Amino acid sequence: MKIKILFFVLSVSFFSYSQIANQPSPLTICDGDDDGFAEFNLTNADGDVLGDQNSNDFSVSYYETQADANANNNPLVASYINVLNPQTIYVRVENINTGNYETTTLQLEVLSLPEMDLEEELTANGYGVCDDGDNFVQFDFDVVVTPDVYDTQDPAEYALSYHLTQINAEDGTNAIENTSNYTNITNPQTIYIRLESVASGCVTIGNFNLIVNPLPVVTPVDDYTHCEL
Repeated sequence: MKIKILFFVLSVSFFSYSQIANQPSPLTICDGDDDGFAEFNLTNADGDVLGDQNSNDFSVSYYETQADANANNNPLVASYINVLNPQTIYVRVENINTGNYETTTLQLEVLSLPEMDLEEELTANGYGVCDDGDNFVQFDFDVVVTPDVYDTQDPAEYALSYHLTQINAEDGTNAIENTSNYTNITNPQTIYIRLESVASGCVTIGNFNLIVNPLPVVTPVDDYTHCEL
């Protein structure tokens, strides 16, 4: 009986401290400046790598090569800028009690922002409509602006909305509902566009101006008379 108990205790100890390097979900970041590089916080993958293992018993470190991960050389700092896109990072989970380790991989990817190809005429001169007499008119974003926003992109892959402020556009709040017959509230007025990729969640913000163009002024002239010859 004593031998069985001892075996049970040793088995529990062994399995409690066996390290497992779980495959983490990829880390992705939207590309803010369209250069394919961004700063990742590698520790955001710690939870996936460890799973339900106690973080007090194991260390997690990241490396650019499998050889470095095996040798525990040149660990990467937590705030890491990728050198390739996408890029494979190597992860080492080490048992701090025994020194045993296991490795896995982590994918880093910088995601492209949606393209917003507004016509130069719209961005330079605004969306102009002739005044009907009171400086307020209806604008149809769906016909004049939306086709430019999508250009050749599939509308089903994006969520498009129009907003009154930059902050609302960034947050995706208080979208303008009557986009086919919106009446301006100032002249000129800036409208902000939010285009979000359904797949990645990456967002591009744009803007354009609404302009109510005044009607031509007709200057009264005196009656013109001419004597009949």
